[in-house]
Amino acid sequence: MAKKSRKLPVYDQSVTNINKAVKYLKTLPNPSVRSYAEVNNLPYQRLLRAYKGGHNKKTRPKPKPLLTDDQELALKQFLDTINDIGFGIHKDLVA
Repeated sequence: MAKKSRKLPVYDQSVTNINKAVKYLKTLPNPSVRSYAEVNNLPYQRLLRAYKGGHNKKTRPKPKPLLTDDQELALKQFLDTINDIGFGIHKDLVA
């Protein structure tokens, strides 16, 4: 059986190329991000966001949880109690 080649997925390769481009653009005194993106076949908006220090799919912050740990524990205990009594648990009860 042949070994699979270890190619980066398309998005990961694109992020790598954009990061290299940003490093290069930061060395220039007054770069034109749009023309550089067109010449090097890179997505302009993603390159501009990276140049300005923005996030991509890999680096963006995780969303905040809806419940704190104490609230989640209280909800679990409440639902366990309702279940032990014999009532059914449904969406409206959780909301």
